[in-house]
Amino acid sequence: MILRDTVANETQWGRRLVGQPGVYVASTVDEVRRILDDILNMGSLIDDAIRLDAEEPIA
Repeated sequence: MILRDTVANETQWGRRLVGQPGVYVASTVDEVRRILDDILNMGSLIDDAIRLDAEEPIA
């Protein structure tokens, strides 16, 4: 979830969400783009880690 900074700072429910897993705060469109890029890249990093783990021999 991406919250606008004003929501994160000015609402009770927004303040409660800040710091929770999967919650991001952005104040500009560029920050939203960066967060989305990070989220999309996270999936490929997870895929790579799973692939590497599957390639390691079981002792």
